[in-house]
Amino acid sequence: MRVNDSGRSFARWQTITRDQLTYAINLILGLSVAALGFELSLVLNWKVNDLACTNNWAPLVSCTFVATSALSVLILAMSIGIGIFVITNRLRDFRLTQEIARRREDNATDQELDADRKQSLVLGDRTWVLFTRQICSFGVGIFFAVLSVSASAALKVL
Repeated sequence: MRVNDSGRSFARWQTITRDQLTYAINLILGLSVAALGFELSLVLNWKVNDLACTNNWAPLVSCTFVATSALSVLILAMSIGIGIFVITNRLRDFRLTQEIARRREDNATDQELDADRKQSLVLGDRTWVLFTRQICSFGVGIFFAVLSVSASAALKVL
């Protein structure tokens, strides 16, 4: 590899990383919205009459359904909120980086740009923290959604 290619290689991989992060954030956000919609339709179609069976397990399964549904809806809604916040945070970071580049082209000194660069680093770090939380909350929300669907199916069998 030539020395001149190393700078272009870094820029190319930085672009790929940024694009993949954008794709992943949007994918998790879309899946969260879809899962929330599915869970809400399951909850809204649930009938109290499903408890009217003589099996001793019905009240336990019903409570499990209600609890896991509520947790799933809340956690998936939280994942959506985090996803919107991470997108907003990234846009602020892009806008600040654009401003830094413009001011650098206008011959701003490094001292003049230092505060904005530090803020851009904070925004970039926050993006990764929020993205990790978005993925974790999505995973936990899906876990409770699976439990909720299982409890719903069990209620129909009992």
